[in-house]
Amino acid sequence: MEATRRPVATLLAAKLAEWGAPRDGGVWVAVTIYAVVFATLSIYRFSLMGDCYDLSVFEQSFWSTVNEGLPLYNSQEGPEFGRFSHFAEHVAPFLFLLAPFYRLWQGPETLLVAKTVALALGAVPLYKLGTALLGSRESGWLVVLIYLLYPPLHGVNLWGFHENEFAVAPLMLLLLCYIRRSWALFWLSLFAVLAVKENMALTMAGFGLYLLLFRREKRLGLSVAAISLCWLFIAQWIVIPFAQGTALFEMDARHFIGRYDPNVGQSYGEILWNIVRHPLRIANYAVADPEKRTYLFQLFLPLAFVPLAVPETLLISVPVLAQNLLSGYRGQYAILAQYSAEIIPFLFYGLCLGTARIERLWGHWRSKKTAGELRESGAPVHMSIRILAFVLVTALAANLIAGVWSFAIGRIDFLLAISKPVERRRAALEFIASIPKDASVMSDVSMISQLGGRAWLHLIDREALHARDWDYVLMDLRFPWAARDITPREVLRTLQMKGYQVMTAEDIVLFKRPGAPERQKK
Repeated sequence: MEATRRPVATLLAAKLAEWGAPRDGGVWVAVTIYAVVFATLSIYRFSLMGDCYDLSVFEQSFWSTVNEGLPLYNSQEGPEFGRFSHFAEHVAPFLFLLAPFYRLWQGPETLLVAKTVALALGAVPLYKLGTALLGSRESGWLVVLIYLLYPPLHGVNLWGFHENEFAVAPLMLLLLCYIRRSWALFWLSLFAVLAVKENMALTMAGFGLYLLLFRREKRLGLSVAAISLCWLFIAQWIVIPFAQGTALFEMDARHFIGRYDPNVGQSYGEILWNIVRHPLRIANYAVADPEKRTYLFQLFLPLAFVPLAVPETLLISVPVLAQNLLSGYRGQYAILAQYSAEIIPFLFYGLCLGTARIERLWGHWRSKKTAGELRESGAPVHMSIRILAFVLVTALAANLIAGVWSFAIGRIDFLLAISKPVERRRAALEFIASIPKDASVMSDVSMISQLGGRAWLHLIDREALHARDWDYVLMDLRFPWAARDITPREVLRTLQMKGYQVMTAEDIVLFKRPGAPERQKK
């Protein structure tokens, strides 16, 4: 009877200690289950025709690479209307490794599966990292289960396709190689992380500073920070301007700088200077918004705040957290987005180190107990297992409170996508099927990811609308309007003035330009 009154986490820890951990191959089973479940959910979300704009950008970029030999070109990014390489926005050479997979199956589904597999594979080095830092396979297994049940990981997984997701596994491997002192693989992992996206250099610079200040690794810390900052300089001030077609060192960053309040800064240099000159004011701005505090709470609650036991590890994530919390763009401080991806590995590194630190403190206190008190406490259970069992219960509770299910009600566009009648979705797909692949198409955000496999594709906005005569324009009149600088009425009026033919079904409107190419009937 007394055992039934013990906390759930304590009972779970006792059972794990009794059963022992599954064999290492079991990690691959867990990884496979996660990959299958979340690949299915990601593809299902894509099929609902929600907001998948970024997915369409990358899908078109891969299509251009595979079919035209143009390196990651698309017609949706760049400092002005036209066709630009994705390198005009972000330097991500790692993406070229995915092109062969896209060639095998050309469609957004390939990218969603690849992203899910990449996130799932982060569990493999994490298992070995947790085992090494906490000294038991049971602890390593618990860390993996917490990772696969971590709601921010699910948010990253379900939000379209981005480069950030591919940094998680190499970051986990980097941390493991550092713990094991496997230097060849450590440097290879570092370069893999930097190749994912140019702003990963800031995270690696933070890691280098952490090694320098808290691990007393002077030479290693300085080397990591120096290499990372050099790569950031080359990417931001040489590669991106070259891809934009501007002069070197004159990168057009208005799209990103525009996300920040004038009080924070209107250039990278001004933002950095304000952080140095007014740290308290900037810190207050970073957490003044209740939504930003909620974001931090959602990051740490599923881990039972254990990483806060080793606050020095948070230094690594400061650059990314600063980018997210100082932004005025809500997507950057929401767990249902890609911007938290590179934070996750270091939170789990902190989870392992924090668990070890709490265990040492508990062991010091326990050593003062008498032998009789220890006998009365029952069969000993490894303290790290108890802590991680409690975290696992907390992660499960976090999923119930704000897990994957809340994704539907947490974003109004996704809720409307789920509630879209089958007839409207069928009407949209029929219109999409009627548009030939060699036609240029402009669409709203709800259907643009379904229109891949073509050279000219763009989200509806004023500049693009007047830049060329689009063959087809597709709109869902019931979906939230995403265009920043134009209204649906203005689009309708402009196209009608140009003599476009109008076809309507279930509030899905397709405009066809006079003389536009038509799909050949079989």
